[in-house]
Amino acid sequence: MAAIDTTEDLGRPPDLPLRFGVHPAFRPHIGVPRGDHVLYVGRLAREKGIAELLEAAARTQEPWPLRVIGSGPLARRLARRARRPDLAGRVRFAPFVGDPAALAREYAAARCVVMPGPHETFGLVALEAACSGAPVALSASAPSARAVGALAETFSAGGLLAAVERARARRPDRAAAAALAARSTWDAALGAELGSLRRLVERRALRAVA
Repeated sequence: MAAIDTTEDLGRPPDLPLRFGVHPAFRPHIGVPRGDHVLYVGRLAREKGIAELLEAAARTQEPWPLRVIGSGPLARRLARRARRPDLAGRVRFAPFVGDPAALAREYAAARCVVMPGPHETFGLVALEAACSGAPVALSASAPSARAVGALAETFSAGGLLAAVERARARRPDRAAAAALAARSTWDAALGAELGSLRRLVERRALRAVA
């Protein structure tokens, strides 16, 4: 459900954050070596910002490898772009990974995980990756930026490449990732959500009788 839909259709105030849980597999993986590549996981579609991520990779002064996991309507276009000289040999494509444990290892093995889309309904990839111990770069407008907090580098218009470079330079904070994973179980997320909604209903009931 999109954040804007939640606000308009349910009367949810904008300062009441959306909450999601993650699979228990998404937690820090100490035994997984950290690679040098930037990782994108998601649909290969215009609204996801993946084309902009490839262009950012082409502009960097210190070329880094990019691993792209997913499928979608831009797959062929992106493959053609990746064969051009400024990206040749640096971009690797892989199909969708459905197994949470395998995906958690993908996150943990990345230098950083990037969610480049400027208009996300929530951005679960960022939360999964941060729980798995990977530094994250994502748009400041994504609702998951609030959930991930200090574990992420956020960016606004034109700031994607700089955010990726900052995320690549960060050391993984496994203690903070483990704490985030503990707070992000579905039981914890739903419990916090119910508590927030209960308080919201109580406040509105008090205003109605005042």
